[in-house]
Amino acid sequence: MLWPGPAVRRGLLSAEDIDNFPPHLQRLLTIRNWMDVVLLVWGSIIYALLKLTRH
Repeated sequence: MLWPGPAVRRGLLSAEDIDNFPPHLQRLLTIRNWMDVVLLVWGSIIYALLKLTRH
């Protein structure tokens, strides 16, 4: 639901399904997606710092 274009082109979703998706659930999915990105970036930074501090 965050990137519906590919699913619509493949015929897995219809444009009507996208329009009727509840906005509060869309917002929760967006928040979850951003939390995943932040966690990935944070984990990568911590990993890099640990690798740099160990010889």
